[in-house]
Amino acid sequence: MPLTSSTQIITFHPEASKENFFHGLNDAFLNKKNLSISRKHLVELGYKHLAMLPGKSELLYFNFRIRDPWAYRIGKRFMDLIASLFAILIFLPLGILISIFVLLDVGWPLFFIQYRLNEKAKKIWFIKFRSMRLGSDKDIFRMVSMEKFINGEKSTEVGKKIINGKLVSRTGKFLRKYSLDELPQLFCVFIGTMSLVGPRPCLTHEFEIYKDWHKLRLMAKPGCTGMWQVFGRSVVSFDESVLMDIYYSTHRNLLLDIKLIIKTIPVMITGKGGL
Repeated sequence: MPLTSSTQIITFHPEASKENFFHGLNDAFLNKKNLSISRKHLVELGYKHLAMLPGKSELLYFNFRIRDPWAYRIGKRFMDLIASLFAILIFLPLGILISIFVLLDVGWPLFFIQYRLNEKAKKIWFIKFRSMRLGSDKDIFRMVSMEKFINGEKSTEVGKKIINGKLVSRTGKFLRKYSLDELPQLFCVFIGTMSLVGPRPCLTHEFEIYKDWHKLRLMAKPGCTGMWQVFGRSVVSFDESVLMDIYYSTHRNLLLDIKLIIKTIPVMITGKGGL
């Protein structure tokens, strides 16, 4: 994307605080300005995965003048509908096998269902194969750890998903490593509450403690996979994962969606970064 008179270039100096950096980011969005950030400065901020996103330019562009043309919306919905139906039929035997293992390991119910927020901050159903013991959604350890993770506290170990390992079932460890617990989300894609590609839907109580700029990740329909799942997964900080979601939302197009879907396959097969 070429620089224009409306493009704001954010520079970062080692002595400056991250808060000043993100104030500039949020200000650019609120004023609907295009934004470019030096990849070198992103590395200095500690966001090396974001800095390594594909592109030949030394600058990483965020086009906050979001355009979501009808042709893209129709094309994306058509792709989601066809691909999710095809995937449901293909993975049905595997889904039945997983259901049997989950039932034998942790019993009924087979699925973990909770409310998440979509791009309009409205509640939608979110469904997964149950990989944890009952009551995990009310786990205080996870809630406190997640709040620390969102706030970037050093006490939280970056590179680990925020879960209480004691509550993960034996079957769940395998399912989570290879993201097989998320197969039921294909039904969410089929009915249109989620997309194959997009930012991850967040929990209501997490959204309430987001900083203002964190909420920018809700600019696109939530998806099963996306930028940070492919280029960072569980080895990135919360801030960096949000920036990756924002980057996707300001660049989304069908070609990018297809590329991310293709890149998701080896990530699932190898279980890279999964837990």
